[in-house]
Amino acid sequence: MDVIQIFISGASITYGVGSADGGWADMVKRYLHKRQYGESGEGSEHYEVYNFAKPGATVEEVRDSMTTDVGLRRRQGEKSIIILSVGMNNAKCINSPNSYVSTIDSYKASLNELLGTARNITDNVIFVGYTPVDEKLTAPRISPLTGEQVYFFNNRIKEFNSICKAVCGEMEVIYVDIFDKANTEGWKDFLVDGVHPNVDGHGWIFNQLKPYLERAIQS
Repeated sequence: MDVIQIFISGASITYGVGSADGGWADMVKRYLHKRQYGESGEGSEHYEVYNFAKPGATVEEVRDSMTTDVGLRRRQGEKSIIILSVGMNNAKCINSPNSYVSTIDSYKASLNELLGTARNITDNVIFVGYTPVDEKLTAPRISPLTGEQVYFFNNRIKEFNSICKAVCGEMEVIYVDIFDKANTEGWKDFLVDGVHPNVDGHGWIFNQLKPYLERAIQS
């Protein structure tokens, strides 16, 4: 079996904010390391997992850094998988409830560019969709990064989630749509600050991603 490189990029949830035991991207790495290094493991270094996520990142930031982040580590001739989850910061407002970071059109254009860049690197691209927030805590909340008031609204996040799903379909990118499912499975109980999930919430996201990841590994 050849090495499979897995490149993960996104914003704060992808980075692991909210969990004292690492986020869902860390769980991907632990899951694959256990498979190759555990007692009944595969016995060699089959997987390389990299997490480039940055709290506060937007689609544009991930787009602009992807070629460098992945390019410096990409092994030519080896299979690679890119996992993305970014865009909630494009949906938010800053300092007033109508001051959106991105318009619908600019978000969609940047998303197309991001996915195009990813697809130029590998055919195996997975996008993990957006999660709901607790608006009692997010409209507004104080950004720990900038000190500004930021507003996250579920209607706006859901709209961006639907757009992202449609663009992924057009670009032949696998989309893990979790927004509505999270709402039906008590997502608010997983949130530590209205936006970011605790370790159980990160585990829930990982479990939604896992079957898609397995199919990409086996393809």
